[in-house]
Order: sequence, then structure tokens, then C-alpha cells
Amino acid sequence: MGILLLPAALQAEIKIQKIDASRFPHMEATVELQSLKSSEGKPTFVVYEDYGSGPTAQNLQSVEASHENSTNWVVVLDATKYVPKNDFLDSRKAALDFLKKLQDTDRVAIYRINGKPVQILSMTTLAHHRPEVLDAVSGIERTGMKTRIYDALYVGLDHAVKASQIHRARGSALILFTDGKDEGSYLSEEDAIQIAGQAREARIPVFTILNGAAKGEKRFQKIALKTGGEVFARKFPEKKLQPSSESVDRF
Repeated sequence: MGILLLPAALQAEIKIQKIDASRFPHMEATVELQSLKSSEGKPTFVVYEDYGSGPTAQNLQSVEASHENSTNWVVVLDATKYVPKNDFLDSRKAALDFLKKLQDTDRVAIYRINGKPVQILSMTTLAHHRPEVLDAVSGIERTGMKTRIYDALYVGLDHAVKASQIHRARGSALILFTDGKDEGSYLSEEDAIQIAGQAREARIPVFTILNGAAKGEKRFQKIALKTGGEVFARKFPEKKLQPSSESVDRF
């Protein structure tokens, strides 16, 4: 008989989802518990086996977080020359800081707005590719003049929807770093609001990080309200990345 225990200090309830004994004596268990804060790291498990003479502690080969704990993020960075250089650099740094704080199990896709939206990276897991993701964002420079924000929202949300269908995860979200001024999108503000409604149906929140002398905050507040996202000045608050009390993790 196997019993899974946690340190008493954690005071968390464990639910055993399944046990795979097909390669006995090697066994694999999937367990579920209340989500941990990023600062708490992985939980410690101890397995005891009892053959009738009393429980004996057994070594675990590894404890791995399930990819079902992850979020698919589509990151969009406004990088047109219309954005003042210092504001762009602040925005790019905010995007890098955000990416550094995501969980290893999270996935990210990167787009830049240089006139039209351009994909830099498709959906990529951070566990083994975080350096490449950070390098990709660090290499984005300003070019082009027209900021087609609404077009970028459409493209980014389409990517987020497809990611939700392909990857098992808690959900998908889009985060936009911009000064808020749209120039030359084929889609209108009304189209963007309609797209936001579709994102809500797909449970994909849109977060906007406004930099510099931000313009059009009201329209991004509308988009946030419709999708369940939020609008922030200059950077994404780290506390917003902490799991809610209702969320669970699997290992």
C-alpha cells in the first residue's frame, strides 16, 4: 500500500488522480493539491509502502509539475518608430521582466508590431527555452511607422484560441505592451470590441500595459472589461501571477 504525505507546514490536501503501475516495481502517480505560490517551489512528497510489517519509506525518482498547471501567453510588443525610443525601451524591459517571472511550465508566443503584426516565436515552453525567448524579445527593435494594434489583437487572439485547443493548460491569455495609439489598422475600434467579446466566450483575458504618454486608455479598459483582463501602467504586477485560492496544481 502506498501513502503520499506532505510536510505538515504546508497543510494541504492531496488528491490522488491516478496511479500507473504498468511498469511495476516502477510506479507513477498523478496527484492534485492547492496551487502553490511561485516562491514555494515544488512540494516535497514522501511515499511509504507497507507489506504488513510496517511502513517503509521509498525514494522518489523525481517530482515533475504537470503541463496542465501552465498558461499559454501571447505577448505582443508595440515596436514602431512612432513610439518614442525611451518609452519603447521601458516597454521592452517590462515585457522581459514579465517573461522572467512566468512559471517554467508556461508557454509563450511572441509578436511585435512593426506596422503589421509579425510573429517572432510560436507557442514555446519556457522550461527548456526561456533563454531563447528572452533573447528573441531583447532583439526586437523599433521599425515601421504605422501601429496596427487592432489587427495585432485579432492575430494574437486567434493564436491564443488555437493554443487552447492544442495544449492542455489552465488557459490562455494575451498581454499587449503599447502606448495605445492605433494607426492604420484594417480593423476598427468597433471590430476590436467585438473581437474582445469573442475572446470572453473563449475565456481568454486581454491585458494591456500602457507606456509613456499613453493614449486611448478608455478603449483598452473596455477590452479588458469584456475579456476579464486588466489595464496597467508601465508593468504587469507580479502579484497577479500568483494562483488563486481556488486553483490547483498537478504533479
